[in-house]
Amino acid sequence: MDELDELKDIWKSNGRQVSDQTSNRLHQMDQSISTYQRKVRRTNIMASVYMSLTAIFLVSLLFIYSEESWLFYASIIGVVVLAVGVIFLLWSRSLDTSKKLTLSARDYTAYRLKKLRRSKKIIEYSPLYGLVLGLLVNAYAYSLLHHASGEFVFWVTNANWVYIIIVSFVSYKVKMRRYMRDVQPIVDELEAYER
Repeated sequence: MDELDELKDIWKSNGRQVSDQTSNRLHQMDQSISTYQRKVRRTNIMASVYMSLTAIFLVSLLFIYSEESWLFYASIIGVVVLAVGVIFLLWSRSLDTSKKLTLSARDYTAYRLKKLRRSKKIIEYSPLYGLVLGLLVNAYAYSLLHHASGEFVFWVTNANWVYIIIVSFVSYKVKMRRYMRDVQPIVDELEAYER
């Protein structure tokens, strides 16, 4: 009978260890997600402030320069629309913590997984943002420099392209490396937990 009691105690202690390890792992994952979300929120606030100030400045140019070409106005309006779109897109990746109270654990895990995957999609498509921004900036530069010599316009627009391509590429590489290092393990664990 003593052996049976010993086996029961061993079985109960193993069950507690497994549940303690699982709860510790879930707690660490929650901490990692909340740390990442703080970074996302800080980045979103800074991007919103900077892009809003840029948009306000560009809209003021529309009222200051009233005798410019249609390309000038189209490029400025395009950059403003792009900035507003990026602000909304960036905020779409942040978690709404009130959903934790209203969703089941399974649904909330799926919700967090969707938001973390959206961050990766935004990083993957960021070179497209650089391309569109490059087109709009070069259209703006061309609208201002159309009276200049062809060689000067060529060098200015190509310098813009080179700068935007380098910044887009470096930004993509740095953000993707950071995502793969910090967030991808969380995504993998959430996917395993979801199954």
